[in-house]
Amino acid sequence: MSERIVAGRRENALKRYRPPNDPLVLEATCNRKAAALRDTIRREAESDPPLSLEQRSQLAILLLRSGRTPSEAA
Repeated sequence: MSERIVAGRRENALKRYRPPNDPLVLEATCNRKAAALRDTIRREAESDPPLSLEQRSQLAILLLRSGRTPSEAA
């Protein structure tokens, strides 16, 4: 089972019994989004034609700039 599915199931279970702004719910939401993003990046990075070094650097910069905490992301 993929990491994204497991993360989504955990998020749904937490949402069932906790308020939307609960720290565990926020963390689970961030974990699910991160897992989905990892899947997408992995799939695109492995596709043909491969990304150039410059393209990979630009993507890395975007990810490094998004330094919000889970509570800020809600």
